[in-house]
Amino acid sequence: MRILSICLLTFVLSCSEDLDNLPTYNLTISIEGEGEVFQETISDVTPSNHEEVELNAVASENWTFVKWEGDLDSSENPIRVILDEPKNINAKFIRYFDYNQPSYFFKNSDLWLDLNEISGTNQRNNTGSAIADFNNDGYNDIFLAESGNSADLDPVQILLNDGGNNFYSSDLINNNIGTDATRKSIVGDYNLDGMPDIFMADHGHEVPGVFFDFAHPSLMLSNENNTYDFTTLTDLPLEFYHGAASGDFDNDGDLDIFCSTKLFLINDGNGAFSQNTSLFQENSGGIYTVEFYDFNKDGFLDLICGGHSMFDGWGDMPSSKIYYGNGVDFTETRSVTLPNLQEWEVTVDYAIADLNSDGNEEILLVRTGGYVNENNEMINFYNGWRIQVLEKISDDEYIDNTSKFMNNYYGNSQWIVRLRVQDIDNDGKLEIFENDRSNHQTNNPRVWKQNSDNFYERINL
Repeated sequence: MRILSICLLTFVLSCSEDLDNLPTYNLTISIEGEGEVFQETISDVTPSNHEEVELNAVASENWTFVKWEGDLDSSENPIRVILDEPKNINAKFIRYFDYNQPSYFFKNSDLWLDLNEISGTNQRNNTGSAIADFNNDGYNDIFLAESGNSADLDPVQILLNDGGNNFYSSDLINNNIGTDATRKSIVGDYNLDGMPDIFMADHGHEVPGVFFDFAHPSLMLSNENNTYDFTTLTDLPLEFYHGAASGDFDNDGDLDIFCSTKLFLINDGNGAFSQNTSLFQENSGGIYTVEFYDFNKDGFLDLICGGHSMFDGWGDMPSSKIYYGNGVDFTETRSVTLPNLQEWEVTVDYAIADLNSDGNEEILLVRTGGYVNENNEMINFYNGWRIQVLEKISDDEYIDNTSKFMNNYYGNSQWIVRLRVQDIDNDGKLEIFENDRSNHQTNNPRVWKQNSDNFYERINL
């Protein structure tokens, strides 16, 4: 923790014009994490007025400001402070881990490289994989959690990067029980110690004739000796945890988790979670995948949810919806339904990016084929994939404008599990690409490159 002591003159109410006898109050600013605090005097120093300053917290790269502590308890930034007494204020920053960053896929010179192939994991069913610097050496490592069709638990792994994109096994994980069928692993600093942790959403293995046997999620938290403690969250109900998302939806400075089972896990700031089923209030059916994002830019995270209409009991919510947050809960009355594609009902993943650099972000959805007809019959279940691009008209309206940005690609091949958008070849233009490999996917990564007209064309690698 760094301490910055700022000595500022503040004057008490006085009829005296002798400024030499006015008291001096100290403003002491401490910084937790990595960032800076800038201060600016707002009002002039006068005998009848306490000095007012504005504090502005600016986070360093890969860090984010979360709150003021001490004699000031607020997440507002910038914020004004009246110095009517000595004050000690702490600016708290936490390291930001985004499960969408950095990609498995990148371009090196004229070669397109896939870290799955480099690490030797491309033949494994790793739908629960993730990337982060787990040993804090400045290089991105790979976390693996397999998704199989067996009741046997598969131990998770961390493959460490030697700095040259050569990967080797590690023993960083304690009590490595393993997972059943991890659908998604989410990186975040859940215990606020500056190191990446992982929440694993586990949907259970496939049982012939039954479909999925329900499972418990798992949590991997960093500890003081730079290893990780693995815990199966057996206190959570056995469910189909197919999707999950993490974010500070209540703006209290720590990361909470929302599961596709409509269960909120509220963080106490130390990586311990309490269950809450009342914060998500809707009656539209089952959820297949979910993400947090502030779509209306009001400072509160929103939820985008994709439904699953394939099976009785899962409900009928073929369209994706955005539920706007207010820092308290999510309700149907604060939601907007996104355009659907006929006979393409299951939303597998999302990506959010400004595709044409006009200052407005688009929403990309990966959908699978398959729908339930009027006779409640499954048609073309999971057959093929399709990318949909939505443009925002207002907070209450999005339109399908896929043809403006890319050919309306769809395929009868296996579906895309993860969709990512970023500049992977560092040429100043975005690429659209699939990020993860699994047994659901083809052996050739699919990539769309932006041309001079801001149109995305499929390229051959």
